[in-house]
Amino acid sequence: MPKPRRPKSKPPSATPQSLPGIEPEPPSGEEASSPPALVNRVLRDIVSPGLIDLAPGEDLRGFLKPHEGYLASRGIFLDGIEMNYKWKSKLYETLVQFDPALPAELQQGLLDIADVVNERAHDLSVDLARMRQIKLPFDSVSLDTPVDIIAYVFRLYLNDRKLFNDTVARQQATRMERFSEFYPRNHRPLLLNETQKELFRSHFSTYFSKRNRTPFCDLQVVEVEQEVQFHVIHGRPPRSHSTVKDGKDRSMISFVPDKRDLLIFDRASGRLAVSASHPSEQERYREYFGRFFFGAPGHFLDNMDITAAPLHTRRQAALSAAGIPGLKRVRLRELRVRLRDRPSLLITWQDNDLGELLDEEQMGELLDSGEVVSMRFDFSLEGQTRTPKVLLTPPNKLIYDRRLGAFQAREFLIRQGFVVLPQIEREAPLVLH
Repeated sequence: MPKPRRPKSKPPSATPQSLPGIEPEPPSGEEASSPPALVNRVLRDIVSPGLIDLAPGEDLRGFLKPHEGYLASRGIFLDGIEMNYKWKSKLYETLVQFDPALPAELQQGLLDIADVVNERAHDLSVDLARMRQIKLPFDSVSLDTPVDIIAYVFRLYLNDRKLFNDTVARQQATRMERFSEFYPRNHRPLLLNETQKELFRSHFSTYFSKRNRTPFCDLQVVEVEQEVQFHVIHGRPPRSHSTVKDGKDRSMISFVPDKRDLLIFDRASGRLAVSASHPSEQERYREYFGRFFFGAPGHFLDNMDITAAPLHTRRQAALSAAGIPGLKRVRLRELRVRLRDRPSLLITWQDNDLGELLDEEQMGELLDSGEVVSMRFDFSLEGQTRTPKVLLTPPNKLIYDRRLGAFQAREFLIRQGFVVLPQIEREAPLVLH
């Protein structure tokens, strides 16, 4: 039997625990970088020289043409020149340098293009085009080489900006893992109109402005089969840094970083999943999404409960994956328990699979004498080599990767009783007499 790890005498005081969906702010050391250093690092990390070097000449020219005046002021001309290695090297260095005069659309467009130069994003864009019955004039482009993928993304940007922006949003949505989930008091269909969207956006513009985040708030809605994604882009609190100007004088530069929150409405279940940084923001989204889109602030309930009771009552049997399509096996990888008679002592059990130990006397005594602080599971899926992980922290924190095995994870947790949902009423069908 593996031995539990015992911490130091004082209780652990790491990251504050709160509702699911919390993404902590970046470390202070990272935020302390000056804007030039921060921008240079971000741009160089995302935008590689190969993106500029491999971009087809006419597509690159079309992307740069709206910003011809700015580029000419930096000695970069678009007409009557050969786009050779020297010219592209100079262009790259210009685009990734910190320059207050650099057009925001040019910089953001470059970052977005670099973000979706991959086959996954190509598949997302093709799916969106198919659902919207859009025939792209360049959808026959092969994807045999990196040059093909880069050409596809540039042409998507130039030919259908709406589809391009929605592809970027879907790509970023797949990277978000931490969500708060709220279930409806009664399951009703979501009916969208532009007035509702604008009221929702305007409300959060005021909300963030009052919290020193600036009034900027952009709402992007992407409908994908059974999901409706609401991307809310807003500012973070302003940052100010002292910098050296021209190697001689010091000056202060202020800037406002942006932040993307994601709300996902599931049409089949009526569930609202929220990815935002703070519990107060999650609660605000829950209330006002219900207010503006369903006419009731309390439409989404906030009393989903997470419990370790199945481990107490059924021990190893609580890990059964039987009857869940696509799920082969569930392993309990980590169990953290705080002793009731010694609240400062947090015991952590870790092993490749703690399942068999749950039926042993020592583990039973531990569960009976303490309060489960967290449980970490691994899920083995049919036809998948990757192993999704799920972290549960009673009473209401759930972290899982919704990109892989989300259905199986949710079904297992609900069926075995680790997640207790509020009672949901469904609208009665219309009966004609």
